[in-house]
Amino acid sequence: MNKKLIAGLVLIVIVGSLLATFLLFSPGKEGPQVSAETIPPEDIPTFVAEAERNIASNFTGAVAGDAIMVTSLDHTIREFYLIPFYQDSNPVAVAYVSITENGTPHYRGIYDYPDPAVALTFLPLTEVRQALGNAGYTEGNWTARVVSMFCDEPIGPYFWECTEKGGEKVYVGYDRYDDVVRVYAEVTPKSKAG
Repeated sequence: MNKKLIAGLVLIVIVGSLLATFLLFSPGKEGPQVSAETIPPEDIPTFVAEAERNIASNFTGAVAGDAIMVTSLDHTIREFYLIPFYQDSNPVAVAYVSITENGTPHYRGIYDYPDPAVALTFLPLTEVRQALGNAGYTEGNWTARVVSMFCDEPIGPYFWECTEKGGEKVYVGYDRYDDVVRVYAEVTPKSKAG
């Protein structure tokens, strides 16, 4: 076979594979309704108390807001809560409290970043909505949660898992290598180190 023909076929296969794996999008399309999956502080009192006990000296009078639970899809890390704290209705910090094997809280530290999800994913929910719209998901009611996975796709280890009310699921994340937001129909656990 001709080398140019083989090279052309290889290029078509590579481009086709890339397009099938992820969707690149252009700005301007309206996205669907997207709400973050959060947990009120009263539903996780021992975790909030652990965070308050550890941040009290730095943020006197700060009040806990709705937490975000980060779930590990590949079970390589323990699940944890990101609990935002507010003073005078202004976000001041985010506590990181992991869930131990026996279900008790373990304070891990604090982010001085006001939005807990953005602290990990580098992607606010407004951009998730826009990315879904740009990828053709313009209707429906979606719920988004922060998940963790070391995956072959360049959006890990933290990204958004978005589930439509009817059950469709996609993954939205920031590709720090190409400085773009990507939407994937599925993510693949990392098959090798590095």
